[in-house]
Order: sequence, then structure tokens, then C-alpha cells
Amino acid sequence: MLRRLLEAMRADLGIETTHVRVTVAAIEQSIEYLLSNHLDQVEEGELDAAVITLRGYLTALVDEADAVLDSGRVVVRAMVDRARGVAGRESGQNRAEVREAAKTARDLLALMRREGWQGPGAVDKDRGAAVPSGEATR
Repeated sequence: MLRRLLEAMRADLGIETTHVRVTVAAIEQSIEYLLSNHLDQVEEGELDAAVITLRGYLTALVDEADAVLDSGRVVVRAMVDRARGVAGRESGQNRAEVREAAKTARDLLALMRREGWQGPGAVDKDRGAAVPSGEATR
């Protein structure tokens, strides 16, 4: 099942359009799956797509958090900085990094929801910008 998720992520990355509709539910489903025991059955070399995709999600979420949350609050700034750090890493891809990225995305989503965020119409995962619903294509 993870192999299918990774293949879908790879196919998603191959799309040439910069506007890709990504729902919060899709991000949450990816996070849940990557934090499950299924990840242990995947070869380390096959994790590249998961790491790239999660970092794209994190970049988009960080930009959204910067736009809608009170960055003057210590807890918000610490979480956004943590997510930005994970999203910007250039290190290798292994299970620990995939899990760390997934946990960070989960924690940032939880914080944003506690702060009243409802979610964007679409997220441009390549550039991290919210995209109006009518412009997001697949």
C-alpha cells in the first residue's frame, strides 16, 4: 500500500503544472500512513518521493501559518520555525526523516486548527502559496 502511495507521489511530482490541488485531508492521510508501521516495509531508497512531497506540504503549511497565525506568540513561532527547518533540509532520505517530517506536519496542522484555521481552498505545494479554488487544476 505504501508503494502505491509513493508511486502516486512520484506521479504527482511529475506533473508540470505549478498549481496542484492538495486538500488538508490528503495531507493528513499521508501523515497517518507514513507514521504507521507500513513505512518499515519500504526500502530506504524508495523514500525520496515521500520526503520531497512532505517537505513541499510543510513549505506550503509554513507559508499559510505565517499568513494567518500570530507569529508573535512563542509557541506559534517555535512550531513554524521547526517546520521551516524540517522543510528546508537537504540531508538524505531515511525513515527517521520521513517520520520527523510527518510528525512536524501533523503538529503544525494541529496548532493551526487550534488557532481557528479552516484550511485553504488549495495549496500550491511547489511554491507554498494558497491558490483560489478555481485556479487549482489536476
